[in-house]
Amino acid sequence: MNELQRLTDETQHQAPSPPWMVLTVQGVQDPKRCLASVVEVMQAVLTIPAPLWEEGKEAQWAAVLPEWFVTSMTRYTLPEIMARPEQWHFESWVATMCAREWEWWSSAAGPGWFQISVDLMGLPSNVEPLFYLVHACCEKGYRLTVTEDE
Repeated sequence: MNELQRLTDETQHQAPSPPWMVLTVQGVQDPKRCLASVVEVMQAVLTIPAPLWEEGKEAQWAAVLPEWFVTSMTRYTLPEIMARPEQWHFESWVATMCAREWEWWSSAAGPGWFQISVDLMGLPSNVEPLFYLVHACCEKGYRLTVTEDE
């Protein structure tokens, strides 16, 4: 099963071979909606053609990604971004995604929580854009914890 298939498969898979990481998001009013939004963006990411997986192709990425997600970054000025610890600059988010060393493995949701498991393929894993993706998709007040097996 490839990454896109795992992304849309709602069954919980066995953990990948180490190293792996599990993101657990708690305190979410509507965890299925938040997870569905994360999946929506990741589906768009995985449809981006290989020639666009490099810095300098941000405009092409913006055309493929959901507008609400792109706007979650582009609506802020650089000083505003610097004043918000969780906020990302769009071009930096794309550049880091282009260098990602992880793949979506599985996800699950329950009352007030959801989890995302990723297979870490190298170091640095550059998983921080996924943290921002969760931030952009969930209402304030959630708690994100990370478990790793190296």
